[in-house]
Amino acid sequence: LCGSGAASAYDQGYEVARWFRAHRGLRPEDRVEPEKILSDWGIEVEDVAIDCKQLDAVSVWGPGHGPAILVNRKGLHGRSLGKRATLAHEIAHILLDRADALPVAEVLGGRVSPFVEARARAFAAEFLAPRSAVGPRIAGAVDPAAAVGDLRREFGASAEIIAWQALNSRIGLGAATLAYLRTLLPNQGRR
Repeated sequence: LCGSGAASAYDQGYEVARWFRAHRGLRPEDRVEPEKILSDWGIEVEDVAIDCKQLDAVSVWGPGHGPAILVNRKGLHGRSLGKRATLAHEIAHILLDRADALPVAEVLGGRVSPFVEARARAFAAEFLAPRSAVGPRIAGAVDPAAAVGDLRREFGASAEIIAWQALNSRIGLGAATLAYLRTLLPNQGRR
C-alpha cells in the first residue's frame, strides 16, 4: 500500500484515512478530534514558534523518546481549524512514515518527499471530512455556500478542505456549485 508505484499518493492517503476511521469505529459523518487521539496515544503536542510560514508542524521520534508533534504557531495553518488539519496530517506521518523519517535539519531545510506530503494531506482531508459525507451534501445543496459553512462547523475543517473533498468525491456537481467551490481554492495546483 505505501509504495510509490501501486496508487497515487492521494489514493493512498484517502485509503488509509478510511481504514483508520473504520478502525476507530467512526462513521463518515462523525467528527474526529485529532488532538484527543494524540493525547490518548500519549503523544505530546507542543506549540513552538519557528520563523517559517511554510512549516506547520514536525513529528519527531527516536529510539529513546517521542513521538511528539511540534506545531508552529507562526505557520500558515498552526491555529484554529488549520491546527486540526495539521494534527491530522501529522497523524498520517506517525502511522505511515516512522520507518522513513528524516533528520529535523532536513525537514527544516525543505527536504521532504512530495509524495509523502501529498499522501499526508489527502489523509488529513479524508480523516477530517470524508468525501462520502461531503460530496452528497454539497451536490444536494440549494445554497452551496451555506452547505460549505454547515460542513465546516460539523467537521471542524476549513472551507478549502471541504471544497477539495466535494470536488474529489466523484459526485456530479452543477456548474454553479463547481464555480463556487473553485473560489475557495487559493492554490489549485494541489489536489
